[in-house]
Amino acid sequence: QFEGSETKEFTWRTFIDNVAIVDEFFDKFDRSYMTQGLSQAASSPDHLMQTHEVVSAMQVLYTNLLDLGERWSGLFRKWLLQSLRENMTLPVKSPDLLMTVVQCMNSEHMLHSSETIKEVEKAIEACLSEGAADDDDASDEES
Repeated sequence: QFEGSETKEFTWRTFIDNVAIVDEFFDKFDRSYMTQGLSQAASSPDHLMQTHEVVSAMQVLYTNLLDLGERWSGLFRKWLLQSLRENMTLPVKSPDLLMTVVQCMNSEHMLHSSETIKEVEKAIEACLSEGAADDDDASDEES
């Protein structure tokens, strides 16, 4: 949970609940008001302006939500790559977290992306380099 500027707690559950409320509002508004508003707009300048304001407000909201969603997606995808990088080195310290990161990456269609493949290749190279260094140290000790 997080503290907001108005000392209101924000949690993932609060967010999900509010998304559901907003989604339901827009669904009901679309089915009731927009149908009526458009039919009344044909004969009333006031209804025409009100419908125009609703549509304009929706376009602003849509643009803002799209921008915010793209930013959140970008931040989350970067975090997933960082977390993959941190959690897939051997020995794996938190297998549950690694599995959850992989599940999220799968959901985000990132498992076969070039960035993910590069991170996996780097981790393999690091393990192989570390293993070769350990082999060199062991052979030095034997001589």
